[in-house]
Amino acid sequence: MTAAARGTFRWWPVDGGRHAIPGELQPGQTGETLCRHPVTYSGGEPCKREWLWPTCSICYEAARSCTHVSRASRFGVPWQRAGEPTPDDSPLRTGSEVRP
Repeated sequence: MTAAARGTFRWWPVDGGRHAIPGELQPGQTGETLCRHPVTYSGGEPCKREWLWPTCSICYEAARSCTHVSRASRFGVPWQRAGEPTPDDSPLRTGSEVRP
């Protein structure tokens, strides 16, 4: 299964560029970026300068069809800000609609 098929990703500095790695990759595990570059995810916090490295255009395009780990829970439910209405709490709902 390719990294893109797994569904989640995070940005990670690798060899002078910011690449997308699978969100499922755990610290110490070896995998590959979405552009198929081998990487071992350290899990530590990269330095600020590394976040300024150029973004890999291949990873960027591949990541567009994935979900960033900050927007996904471990159950695959889309991330939601605290206090945001859920679809059932929408201000357009009056409570009189028949729910399917």
